[in-house]
Amino acid sequence: MKLRVHWIGTIALGAVLMVVGGCRTQQEAATVAGSLTGTLFVTGNEPFTDISLQSAHGRMHVIQRDTSELYSRLRGLQGKKVRLQFRLPAARKDSSLIIVNHYDLVTER
Repeated sequence: MKLRVHWIGTIALGAVLMVVGGCRTQQEAATVAGSLTGTLFVTGNEPFTDISLQSAHGRMHVIQRDTSELYSRLRGLQGKKVRLQFRLPAARKDSSLIIVNHYDLVTER
């Protein structure tokens, strides 16, 4: 009888840990992606320039450099106000580096 109770307790503890671990993972995933609105700037010195978004709070977010058409279009929008859908690089969660998935040009009314 004691062996049966021990196994039931072990299984119950494993189930609780899986639920708690799963919730934490979902919460972390929710904080990894987001949306920002701000003005695009080219930052840095030639030949090491980056495209950065300055948010309304004044924080600069460097857009991860790549060879995609999206990155080229963002470079052409220098000085324009945009809304970016982004995610954070997996290895650098607390940096100002972002990976842009989509953008919309914000028009002033």
